[in-house]
Amino acid sequence: MTNSLLSFPLSFPPSFPLSFPLSFPLPRSSSLSLAFSLCLAPGCVGSDGVNPVASDDSSADSPDSVPADDSADPCDVDTGTTASIDSPAANGTYVAGALVDLEATSNFTVASAIWTVDAETVAETQTATWIATAGSHTVGVTLETACGAAAATVEINVVESPVTVFDVEGMDARGLSVAPDGSLWAATSGGLVHLDGSGDTSIVRSYTTADGLYRDDPHAVLAHSDGTIWVGDVGDVDRQGSHLSLNTDGSLTLIEAIDFTESTEIAYVLRMREQPHGAGVGDVWMGTNEGLCLWDANLGVFAEHAHPTHPHDLAYGVAFTPDASVWNGDQYQLSRWEYSNDGNLSPSAMSVGGDLAEYWVPWPVEVEEQIGLTDLDADEWALWLVSSLHGVARVDVGTEVGTSVTTLLGDPFPATAKAVRADGDGHVWIGTGEGLALWDIATATMSDLSSWLPNTDVQQLTVDGRTSPPTVWAATPAGFVRFVGVP
Repeated sequence: MTNSLLSFPLSFPPSFPLSFPLSFPLPRSSSLSLAFSLCLAPGCVGSDGVNPVASDDSSADSPDSVPADDSADPCDVDTGTTASIDSPAANGTYVAGALVDLEATSNFTVASAIWTVDAETVAETQTATWIATAGSHTVGVTLETACGAAAATVEINVVESPVTVFDVEGMDARGLSVAPDGSLWAATSGGLVHLDGSGDTSIVRSYTTADGLYRDDPHAVLAHSDGTIWVGDVGDVDRQGSHLSLNTDGSLTLIEAIDFTESTEIAYVLRMREQPHGAGVGDVWMGTNEGLCLWDANLGVFAEHAHPTHPHDLAYGVAFTPDASVWNGDQYQLSRWEYSNDGNLSPSAMSVGGDLAEYWVPWPVEVEEQIGLTDLDADEWALWLVSSLHGVARVDVGTEVGTSVTTLLGDPFPATAKAVRADGDGHVWIGTGEGLALWDIATATMSDLSSWLPNTDVQQLTVDGRTSPPTVWAATPAGFVRFVGVP
C-alpha cells in the first residue's frame, strides 16, 4: 500500500434530495464501492429557521412572487448554490488512499468543514487526508455554511487492487523477464533494473557498467529458472552480452561473456527466452541482428547459424509450441526450428540434417519487403504475431510441416503493435504506442486497459504464468505496471 491519495465525487444539488450508488476501482492498491446520500434541499437544511437554506419566501418562490432583490440572496436555492468534492478519473492510476477535497462556488460560503472516518474526526478543515485500509469504512462530512449546515456520508468498501504501478521515469524498457521469486528484471535505456514483486514501489537496485554490466543500456534480459541473469547488448561484434550470477548482497558476478565467435556480423542481442519444455529445456534462445542464436544448456556452448538464402534481419520474436518447436520472427519471415541439441544450429533443410523446419511470410508483402514484426508469443498451438506495419496475425500451428494456417486480424485489433503476450488463461495482451488492449479468446471481445497505465506507450510485456491468476507486467516510459489477473 502506497501513500497516494484518492479523491471521490460528491455533489450538493440545489433543490432536491439525492441518493445513488457509485463504484470504481483503485488501480494502484485499492478499489471502492460507494453508496452516497446527501440532502441539501428546502426540506432538509436552510436559513429561515424551519428551512434554513431557502429564502424567507421559498415556499412561494416563482417568477411572480420572488422579490426583485431575492435573486441576490446567496442562500436562495434559485441562485443555483452548489458545492462539490473533487474526484480523479474513475480509473485514476495513482490512487491508494482517500483524499477528500471540498470546492465551493462563489454563491456558497463555507465557514468550516468537519470530516470523519468511521465516526472519528480526521480533520476540521476543507481538506481531509485518509490512507485507506482494506475493509468497510464510513467517510462523512458536515459543512457549516453561511446558509446553515449540510451533511453527507459515503460508505467505502476497500479491497486490494489487481494493479500496481511502479514509478520509474525516463527509462525506456527494451526487455522484461520475471524471476522465479516473482520479481521483475528490465533492460532499459538507464541500465538493468530489478524491481521487487511484493508490491513495493521502489526499485530494488539498478545496475550499470560500474556493477559489472558490459553496457549501460542493455536491450534484452532473461531471469533464468536456475537463478542466473542473462543480459543482451547492442553494438559490439566482439561481445553481445553477459551471463551473470546474482549474489546474496545484490551484486552481480560475471559467469561468462556472450560471444558468438563464428560470425563477425552478430552485434545485437535483442530478445532472450528460455525453452520451457522438450529435450532442450533450459536452453536460452536469442534473437539477434542476424537471426536466431542460442546457448545450449546441456552442452554449455553458444550456437549460431549461417544465413539461409532468403533475407535475414533483426529478430524480435521467440516462442515455443508444445512439440518443442522454436519459432523465430524477424523483419522478413516467420521460421520454425526443430533443434537437434547438438550444439550446431543449422539452417539447412531438415531433409539433409538441418534444424530449420520451415519458414514463410505471414503478411502479404512483396519479395524481400520488410514485414516489421516486433514481437510474437505462443498460446499452446496458436502463435500471436504483432507488427509495426501490419498489426496482428494469428498462426494456428499444424503438427506437420507446411500445415500451419495464418489469419490476419483487423478491427478490433490494433493496426500497429509493439508487444504481445498470451497469459495462458484465455487472454492475449497487446501493447501499442497508444495503449494496452486485451483480447478475450472465449468471448471474442476486446477491452481497452489503457486507463490503468501511467503512460500509454507500451514498450514491452511479460507474463508470470506460475501465479493464479497469471501476473502480467507492462513497461511504459513512466513506469512499470503489474496486473494480477484482468482488472
